[in-house]
Amino acid sequence: MIHAPRAVAVFVLLVCFVVLYNILRAKREALRPSEAVGFVAFIGLVCLVVGLNLSAKGELGWAFWAQSLGLAVGMLAVLGAVAWAGIFGRQRREGGLYLRRIPGLEAIDEAVGRATEMGRPMLFSLGLEGLTVTTFAGLAVLGYVARLSARYGARLLVPVCQPEVLPVAREVVREAYQAEGRLDAYNPEDIRYLTSDQFGYASGVVGMMHREKVASNFFFGGFAAESLILAETGHHVGAMQVAGTPDMYQIPFFIAACDYTVIGEEFYAASAYLSREPVMLGSVVGQDWGKGALFLLILLGILAKCAIVLQVPWLSEFGRAFLKFLVPGVG
Repeated sequence: MIHAPRAVAVFVLLVCFVVLYNILRAKREALRPSEAVGFVAFIGLVCLVVGLNLSAKGELGWAFWAQSLGLAVGMLAVLGAVAWAGIFGRQRREGGLYLRRIPGLEAIDEAVGRATEMGRPMLFSLGLEGLTVTTFAGLAVLGYVARLSARYGARLLVPVCQPEVLPVAREVVREAYQAEGRLDAYNPEDIRYLTSDQFGYASGVVGMMHREKVASNFFFGGFAAESLILAETGHHVGAMQVAGTPDMYQIPFFIAACDYTVIGEEFYAASAYLSREPVMLGSVVGQDWGKGALFLLILLGILAKCAIVLQVPWLSEFGRAFLKFLVPGVG
C-alpha cells in the first residue's frame, strides 16, 4: 500500500523516538501531562504509519487493518517501556543527559575572567544572519556570556548586523543581568545596531575593537568573508578570541586567528550545553543516537549484501531476507 522502503519507515520511527525521548529525559522534572500525552500521540501515529508500511500487501480488508494495528500497538508498547525505563529509571541513577565539555567552552570562562582582571570590555558578534537557527544558537551562548559578565562586572559590547536581531539580543542580555541580580548594571546602549551591509558591519566592529581596546572577543553565529577581518583585528589588538560557526568555509580562518574555535556541529552542542535548554539538549543527544542507528543500519545492509554475493552458507539466506524486509524487491 505504501511505496516507501521499509528501511526508511523504520529509520524515521527510530529518529522520531530517540529525539523526543531525549527531550523528555532532559526535562523530566518539569514534564507536563500535556507534553507526555503529545509524545505518546505522536509516536503512536508514527507507529501506525510504520505498521501500515510493514503489513503484507493486499486488499484493504479487516485482516490488513488488524495486522497493521497489531504491529503499531506492539511497537508502541515496546517503545513506551523503553521510554519509561529511560526517563524515570536511568536518569534517577545518572542525573541527566551528558554532553562532553568542549575545550572552546572552557575558554569562555577564561576569556571573561581575563577581561575582568584587565578592566577592559568584551565584544560578542552574532554574525551577519537574521533570526535563523544559527543566530538562535549564538544567542544561547550570548546569554551565558552575559551572565558571566553581570556576575563579574565586566562590560559586554554586542554589535548587531540585522535590525530584527537587536531587540532579541537586548532581551537576552537583559534577562541574563536580571537573573544575576545586576539589572542596574545593564546598559542597552552596549547592544547596538551598526549596519546590514557586510563590510560596513565589519568596519564598524573593527573600529569598536580599536576604540574600546577589548580584552576578549566572541564570534558565534553565521559569518562570511568578513570573518578573517574581524578575527585578525582582534588578534592585532591583543584580545583573547573564542569563535564558533557551523559554516565550514569560515572555520579555517577562525582556527588561524582565534585562540579557540568551536567547529561545525559542536556549535549547536555548545549552545545546548551552556543553556541547558531541555529541547536543545534532548535534540542533540537524539540526533547522535539517530546517526548511530543509521550507521548500524547501513553496516548491516552492507554485511547482508556481502553475504549474498559471497554465498556464505546460512548467512546468505538471512541477508536476502533482511534486505527484502527493509527494501522490498532488493536482495
